[in-house]
Formats: sequence, structure tokens, C-alpha cells
Amino acid sequence: MEVGENRIFKRIDAELNTDGRFVLYWMQIHRRLNFNFALQRAVELARSSNRPLLIYEGLRPDYPHSSDRFHGFLMDGMAEHCAAFAQNGGLLGPDLNRESMAKMFPPGLLGASKSAAKANAAFLAADCYYLPFLPRSPQDARGFLVRLCNQAVAVVSDEFPTFIIPGQNQALQNKLTIYFETVDANGIIPLKETKSDPYSAYLFRKILQKRFTSCFKEFPLEFPIGAGMASGGSSCGKAKGSQVVRSAGTSASTASSTSNAANASPDATALRWDDLGMEAFRGEIRQSLELLSDWYQSDSDSKRRKLLEKFPLDHRVELLPMRGHSEAGRSQMIDFIHRMPDYPEKRNDPDAQAASGLSPYLHFGRVSIHEIVRSIFRAYDLGDFPGGMVYNNGSKGFFPGPPEIDAFLDEALTWRETG
Repeated sequence: MEVGENRIFKRIDAELNTDGRFVLYWMQIHRRLNFNFALQRAVELARSSNRPLLIYEGLRPDYPHSSDRFHGFLMDGMAEHCAAFAQNGGLLGPDLNRESMAKMFPPGLLGASKSAAKANAAFLAADCYYLPFLPRSPQDARGFLVRLCNQAVAVVSDEFPTFIIPGQNQALQNKLTIYFETVDANGIIPLKETKSDPYSAYLFRKILQKRFTSCFKEFPLEFPIGAGMASGGSSCGKAKGSQVVRSAGTSASTASSTSNAANASPDATALRWDDLGMEAFRGEIRQSLELLSDWYQSDSDSKRRKLLEKFPLDHRVELLPMRGHSEAGRSQMIDFIHRMPDYPEKRNDPDAQAASGLSPYLHFGRVSIHEIVRSIFRAYDLGDFPGGMVYNNGSKGFFPGPPEIDAFLDEALTWRETG
């Protein structure tokens, strides 16, 4: 299933750069490999243009309220991604090979082995690569992203309405001339489905109830990387590829030449660090990978705190016991679903520990709201796409099943997507 136009924001509607080496997905806030419309869209463009997909995930130390707590939470997820790509040889960096990747990110640590193993079964042969960057200062990262983008066929990133993301997207748009789009992977209801910002939960609840069923059926792929993406573009259908490329603003002649590239040998699309032309950042990238490896293999908070001292953060806001990778978020989701019957009556009692605990994983994009909602429906034997919705514009009685479903989903959908 292709990503719908109601989730795509075309920021630079230019022709694809047919001289580009890869399609670039800049992972800013939808920081996950599963159930991610933005990643799914990047896979579509990579498949149709017969180019590798490069996922770039960076973390500068100068975002608002930067602290050990936030930085550590985000580094957990980046280390998880490094481990996943190390196992399929897709981790990019200076002087890396499969042996060195395995030593830096041995499988089974950080609690991420389940999802990583399942994901690798889907994209072990996929022509997809991951490049992390942890600059020690804003100056260390200056010029990095634009230089990387200028070598791409097209650039895809995350659409997000708040925090620093709109400004970052606009700043990049002002510096690029190649095709650039952002993709909404935020909630069940796409941002484009609301003509104006709903200023109250009451107004948004009307929109949610009216459009929930149709929007929820437009479900993201669980493993978008493995969806028709194989080394050398061997599963690129030419007609399908041309259609996707044209939707990205390229001309018919460009689409034709791109489709002809499907006959290239598998090695023609292989991507290596030396191909990126990023030698000016060689030391910083090597340093980032070594730090993420140390973080991944650290077995105590004291060791992790020591690593965070390398960054200009607010060290007074300390790490929490909870980990920030997707596997931890998924475990939290499963634990909460078991406790859901207590949610309506006890969620506001801090001693009862009846709240979901999912807010940070949703906020930083480690877990998808689509996955959470579907998991709840399945746990209550309602099926993936239940019927029986009652359109009452109220906070209770819309969803089928016991009251805890309405109670939690009104918070997770209405209030979260309004705010």
C-alpha cells in the first residue's frame, strides 16, 4: 500500500536528482523502523528510483531543554538502530565492515533483540543503510546535512507541527534545490484532514469519530524497509516505479531513465562510506559510532552518565530508569494493556500506577499510535478494524468494548492529537 497524498507535504516539487547516489530519509521525530509512514514513503522512492535508501538520524546537543534525561532516552533508540543495521551490514561509517559492526553492536543487548531480529528477517537483503551522528557541539554538525542532501536523488523527512521540527524543515527547504517532502506519521487522523486547527477536544472529537474508520484502515506497514525493497532493485516493478517517481515531481523522460536503471547489477546500488563524500566529517562520525557502541554495551547508569559528560547538556536533569528504545516502548505497551481495566478509575492516582507510561515513547516517535490502538483492539478480541462505532460526539461510548478502551483512546487520540 502506498502512502496517501493526505500525509505527504511537498516542500520542493522539483525533478529527482538522477545523479544522486541514494534516497535520503532524515529521521527527526518519527524515530522508529516500524509503522512509520515517513520511512515507508522513503522506501517507495528508493524502490522506484532503483537507489539505496540512506536513513540519517542525528542528535545535536543544543535543542531546547537538552539534558542527560532526553539525550540518553534518544541515544537508546539510536543504539538500537545501530544494532539492527549492524546485523545486516547496513551501518555506515568510516572503516566499518561486518566484523567490526558485530563487535561494536553485538546482538541481544539493550533489550532490543526481539524487534531487531524480527526486523532483520524482513530487511536482511534490503538495500538500506543507517548513518547516525552525535555531534558534541552545533559547530561540529555545520554543513553536514545539506552536503548529504545534495548527493541524494530526493529527500524525505518528518512532518510535525510543533517543537523545533517546523523550523528545521523550513531551514532545510531554503537551502535545497532537489525534491524534498515531509511525511505525517503523527496520528490516526492525518494533519491535512483538519482544514483548520481544532482549538478544543470537543471539536476534534467530532472529526475523529467521523473519520476514524476510514483513516485507520490506511495502516502503515509494520516493516516498511522489507516491503518490496531488495538489493539491486530486483523487485522494482517498472510501471509501478515510474508512477511513484512521477508523483514526486519528475518528468516522463526522467521516469523512463530511472526505470531503465532497474537492469543495473546488484553492486551498482551498494552504498559505502567512501561514496558519501563526507570525509570532512570522518572523525565526528567515527566518534559518534564509538560513543553509541559504548552506550549500547554499558551495563550501568554510572557508565552512561560518564558518557553524557562529553556533551554540553543540563546534567542536573538525570537519567531515568526507563530506557528509550522501541523495544522498551513496546514492552511498556504490553504491560499497560494488561493493566487497562484499572485505567478509568485509577489513572489520576499516582500511587496506583495505572497510567500508560507511553507518553515519552509517543512523543519521541519510538512507538506508533497505530500499533498501540491495533494492539488494544486485538487484546480485546475486536479485530484489527472493529465495527460498531457509535457516533455520539462524546468522550464515552464511541469505541466498542469495555469502558477502559474509550477512556484510554480518548486520551491517546483526542487529547494527544488536539495538543
